[in-house]
Order: sequence, then structure tokens, then C-alpha cells
Amino acid sequence: MAAPVRLFSLPLLLAALSLPALAAAPPTSPSMPPPTDFGEAIDVRVVNVEAVVTDRSGRRVSGLTAADFQLLVDGREVPIDYFTEVTDGAAVPAPTPAGASAAAAPAAPAAGAVGRSLLVFVDEVFAIQAHLAIVLDRLEQDLDRLAREDRVAVVAYDGTKLDVLTDWTGDRAAIRAALAAARRRPAHGIEVRAERERMLDDEDLRVDAAWSTGLADPLPRVPLLLATPPAPADMAAGQLGFGTPSPASTLAAALTDAGPITGLPWQAIAKLHGTGGAVVAALRGFAAVPGRKAALLLSGGWPVALQPGLFPRIVETANLLGYTLYPVDVPGIESSPVPHPASSAGPRSAGADYGLISSPWELDVHYGLETLARKTGGKAALNGNRLEALPRALDDTRSYYWLGFSPARRGDNRRHDIRVAVRRPGLAARARQSFTDLSRASESAMQIEGMLLLGRGQQEKRLLVELGAPRRSGLRDVEVALTLGVPVDSLTPQHLADGWRIDVPLHVTALDASGDPVDLPPLVLRLDTAEPPPATGYARFQTTLRVRGGERALRFTVLDPVKGTLLWGEGEIAHRKAQKR
Repeated sequence: MAAPVRLFSLPLLLAALSLPALAAAPPTSPSMPPPTDFGEAIDVRVVNVEAVVTDRSGRRVSGLTAADFQLLVDGREVPIDYFTEVTDGAAVPAPTPAGASAAAAPAAPAAGAVGRSLLVFVDEVFAIQAHLAIVLDRLEQDLDRLAREDRVAVVAYDGTKLDVLTDWTGDRAAIRAALAAARRRPAHGIEVRAERERMLDDEDLRVDAAWSTGLADPLPRVPLLLATPPAPADMAAGQLGFGTPSPASTLAAALTDAGPITGLPWQAIAKLHGTGGAVVAALRGFAAVPGRKAALLLSGGWPVALQPGLFPRIVETANLLGYTLYPVDVPGIESSPVPHPASSAGPRSAGADYGLISSPWELDVHYGLETLARKTGGKAALNGNRLEALPRALDDTRSYYWLGFSPARRGDNRRHDIRVAVRRPGLAARARQSFTDLSRASESAMQIEGMLLLGRGQQEKRLLVELGAPRRSGLRDVEVALTLGVPVDSLTPQHLADGWRIDVPLHVTALDASGDPVDLPPLVLRLDTAEPPPATGYARFQTTLRVRGGERALRFTVLDPVKGTLLWGEGEIAHRKAQKR
């Protein structure tokens, strides 16, 4: 270990278990207003659903009551526990339906002004600096549209790390300074563009060579991305990993019209994996904030076919934390032939209408961004709308209906479908489409990870970690012996009839070479002893963890629910010493 460890001299009994169903806290009262403390824990026991209702002409509809809505979870109607309409940033009393008593109506979750929390994610991996500067400059010009109760946070991802340019703040000067700092930072989208250009040049050579040999049918072209993006209706049928099809089968099916896959921009694939992970990390890190939560994702172009599995992960994280996503197409319409020149595009599917867009790359980018928006209740800012991104997001989150329900919690981390329907004919609702029944340990773990990632909150690196040599377990996994030292003064012993018991909920995050975090199944470490624990020293726990072969580091976090302190430690996995079992 890195430092001397004082251990219990008492007999230790350790059980490392998969997390059992913990005793759930009493559900939050539906009438309780949303917390206003920035250090609050993530509360997922009451599910909030913000819905925008429009008529057939797309106009906003106001004045509805809870009785006008139908809330379905996994296809079954559930009662609406609380309800209010937010109009122009303020909660207004809902009208009482004729013949109904005011006491029977759902309670209002808030009164008065309702602020918004807007997270701005700046993608420096796929964005080209000139494009990004234009969008950031326009965002800065539109800051005066923020209401007094609104707050903004700005983060930027450069391909290796996620930087916080400003934490949550309502100070317009601080927000402008953060956006100005984002404009000065280098962006690397030109590298992705150069890779695509090289691949297209190679493809042109292949086609020319095929024609020069006199073949009636040239060699199959290299499809960079989807030639025919799935129709919007397909999204509800399980596209992009939201249902049964796997990402690989979805991609293969979508490329049927394009011919066999002979090449893809592999560097871009790796970069999108890291970028998607950074989006998830940013949402998790900025989860504990009150009011309406929205995220403005400044995307340099994320084609869904490069990493299909990341889009469901982003959507599920946003829906879990109550974020509405507003993706922004930073480049707008690309006028350069780099995305896919007409000479190489080949025939299109019969009856396909792509308008002015001839690039499969751009079509796939738009499909991915629209998917992120559609499944979280937001709107994508594509093409020329990129310059209206902030006003569109603010207008969309200024007036809406706020519905809430308290599901029967099992804490099994399962995702459940949500659908909001309006009982009146001719009206449609746009809202989030899922929530996750998060376990108490996962809830605390997410809070901890946000603190560590963004350097916010009370935390101490006081866990002593020792990892043994990894041993192979199956084709892809390895097992690693763990010895963990936890300070005794941070533990909360329970006095039982025959001694003392200490339960330590342990959260483990595995990091791969790119720093992408993956949560391992939570553990509960248990210590039973006949004597009371000493006042000082460390309790030593030992167990074995199973991780994937590509994961290089492990981060351990322990949250004391009584003292509110956070303890953490980390260790490197020495893969070169991996042994066969």
C-alpha cells in the first residue's frame, strides 16, 4: 500500500455481495417544492415529466388541466400525483374542472417563478473552430434572453478531458467569460474531416479502377455512413439499441442499400466513443440542480452509425436525470464535397427524398441529433437554426406542463417507457420517453462521480487501495484481488444483540485507456465483530473484482450517509502481469 495501514486487531468477517434491495426512503410528498440548494442529492423517487402541447398547426396550447392528460408507464396508465402549468417562466394555478373539488386535484409542485438550469456542452473533437466560434458568439449575444432565475454551466471536451469553464451561475458576466474562453480553445474537427476526405479519395480510385477494367458493375463503393437513415417511425420499433436489435445488426440492416462495408472512419469512431462518454459524464456531474434542466449540446457532427450504442446511453442518462436535450448542428449545411461527392454517391433508394442534403454523413448526423431531442422531449437546431439555438431552447422551456408521479420503487436500475397523451382530439404532447428505477446505491454513486469528475463538493482521498495481479477470466474479462482500507472514524457501526455490524456501500468505476467511465455492479462490504470498533485506524476489507480486459484503472468511492463526507481512492491494473487461471 502507499502508506502504513493500521488494521483492526478484531476478527473480521467480510461479505462482498451484489447490492440487495435497500430500504427505500419515504417518497417525497407531491406537494413538496423542488429543492433550491445546489448541493442537493439527486432525487429520483418522484419522476418529473415536462410536456409541451401543440395543436395540428404546431401552436402551443395552454389552459389544460390534469384531467386532460393521460400518463402511461410501460403501456399502463398511472395517476398524476402533481400537476401545474408553467407559463412564461412562472407556475400558474391550474383551473379546476367543472364538477370537481379543488381538494381532489393533484398538488402543484411549485409556485411562482420557476428557474431553468441550462448546461452548455462544447464539442471540440468533431467541431471545426471557425464554425464553433460563430455559434458561441451568437450564444453570447443571446444571453440577455435569460430570465433572472435562470442559471448556466459551461463544459468543454477536447478528446482527452472534460473541462468546467463555469459551474452553475446566474452571473451574466461569468457566463460571457466562459463562452469567450470556449472560443479561444482549439477545436480538432479538421482532423475528422481530413480522414473522411482521404477515404473518399481512396474510394474514387477504386471506382475509377473498376471502370477502367471494363467491368459492367464497378466495385462496391465504400459507404461512410447510412445511405438511408431509418424513418422516424423506426425509432419506436427498436432502432439504435432502444429495443431488441443490437447496434451491429441495426447498422448492417441500415446499410443494406449501400453495399458491403469495406471501410469506415475508424479514428472518428474512437473519437465519438469518447465524446459520447463525456456527454454522459457532464450530465451526471451537473445533475444536482433545481428547476427545469436542459442541455445545449454543441455538436460538430455525431453520425449515429459510428457508435449506435452511445445514443441510447446519452438518452437514458438525460431521462434519468430529468434533462431535456437540445442538440445543435454546429457546422450547419456543409457546402464542401468532402461529406460525400455526388460522383461517388451512387443511386439512391427508390422514392427517397433528401431535399438539398446529398451527404449520407450529414443525413446520419441529423438523424442522431433529432433522436436525442425526440426521446428527451427537446428540439434539435439543425442547419440555419444553429444560430437560433439558445432562443429556441429558452422559448421551448419557458412554457410547459409539469406532471409528476411516484412509481412503486424496486431499485433495480431498469428502464421504463413513458408516454404522455392528451385526451382532447387534435392535440399532441412532446415529453421525455423513459425513466430509470435507480437504486439508492446507484443514486449515491452518481452523485459521488459528479463530485469527483468536476471537483465539486466535500471529498477526501482517504481510502487505501491495493490491487493484486490480474488473472484472466474468460475471453475478455480479468479478476483483480482488492484490499481496501477504510478509516474507522468514517464508518457508522450498528449495535446488534450479539455485537457490532458495519455495512459499507462501495461504488466502483472502471476507467479504460481513454478515461471513459463504466460503473461496476455496486457492492456492500460487511464487517461483523463481537467488540466495538476502535476509535482510530483502518478497517481492512478484501474481495475480488471482475473487470473487462481493456479497463486500466479502478476508482473506489464510499459515501457516509450520516456525516455526508466522501472518501475515495484509486488504483492501476497491471495488465502486463495478467496470468491464466
